[in-house]
Amino acid sequence: MRQPASLPAVRFPAILKLLGPALLLAAVVLAAGCGEGPKDVVTGTVKTKDGKDVGGEVVFKSGDKEYKGPLTSGKYKVENVPKGEYDVLVRTAGEAGTGVVPPPPKDKVNTDPAASGATATMGVAPNKKYAQPGTLEKFSFTGGKKEHNITLDQ
Repeated sequence: MRQPASLPAVRFPAILKLLGPALLLAAVVLAAGCGEGPKDVVTGTVKTKDGKDVGGEVVFKSGDKEYKGPLTSGKYKVENVPKGEYDVLVRTAGEAGTGVVPPPPKDKVNTDPAASGATATMGVAPNKKYAQPGTLEKFSFTGGKKEHNITLDQ
């Protein structure tokens, strides 16, 4: 009696075991590259001359256009800023019709902005003079991701 010929071992599942994680990793890497966010962003810090963090908002103003971002614990980020030259303003939250609720009293920091509809603005309030164009040096933005740190002499 003849013995049946043995079939070669199928290695297909072994290949899938190797390719599966590799394909998954490639998909994750590609997906991460798609969500880079805005390309033109200005970030930085705002501190007083004596090193205290400032709270409120930072505004880049050109003519009647304003590009602004929250200033929390001395740090800010303003996205989608077009190339150009800007007056830099540092305002108390809620100033000039910004629609942002003013910061809480110093002894009560707002830790849950969603609960009250306010934004967390920890830091000392800027002097009102910084809300006016021409008080701080103009900022020339050439695009990309730039850092612009500001020191207030209040």
